[in-house]
Amino acid sequence: MMKSSSGRAVSNQNNLPGLSWRRSGRIVMRCLRDEGILDDAILVLIGSYARDAVTWRSDVDMLLLTDQPLAKRPLLPYGVHLRCEGREQFQRRLLEGDDYAIAAVRYGRLLHGDLGFWNELLGSLGHAKWPDPKAKLAQTSNRLTRADDLRRMTDIDAAIEEYLGAATQIARSTLLQQRVFPLSRAELSEQLRGIDENLLADRIDTLIQGECTIEDLEIISRDLRSALCREEDN
Repeated sequence: MMKSSSGRAVSNQNNLPGLSWRRSGRIVMRCLRDEGILDDAILVLIGSYARDAVTWRSDVDMLLLTDQPLAKRPLLPYGVHLRCEGREQFQRRLLEGDDYAIAAVRYGRLLHGDLGFWNELLGSLGHAKWPDPKAKLAQTSNRLTRADDLRRMTDIDAAIEEYLGAATQIARSTLLQQRVFPLSRAELSEQLRGIDENLLADRIDTLIQGECTIEDLEIISRDLRSALCREEDN
């Protein structure tokens, strides 16, 4: 029998051992200072840590906006992720309705950088297009095919990751169709239940938990393909 498990929110993010967004921010800023580009850099805490919505699945996610190339990627602690983008490119994506860019500005927490440009990005939110739900589905069918192939090869862990990626894309499309802005992966199942998409929420919880048999994954594959067809027809 398949089981589902929802991550429990943690009120104080520093309760999670080994993960500290404050320490991670200091490490990144030290690396940028060593490369001489700290003055140009804008560092933003994004994701569940920025919203005080940490779960057991949460990583520390940060966004770096800079027009200067990094000579090397900062060496970060496990569970800490840094995404780098140019300022103009990021602002253009925001206005074009890219959901990642919108979420980063809407929910992000500025850690360092040009407050004037950050306020400009905040002002751009009112002019941004609503993200296109269908855009989230572009590679979902291919991802499900890869997941099915991995399942048949009994590479369970890799298959789970591919199914979870596909389920995440379907979930984001489903929420956007209902004019609900998707949050982090760990929060998607709760959002889905809020719009009565309980089956998809259960499948995401099962995949996040990771304890799946081949038979479980066969059922999940069938349900995800059905959900994908429904979304593509909407």
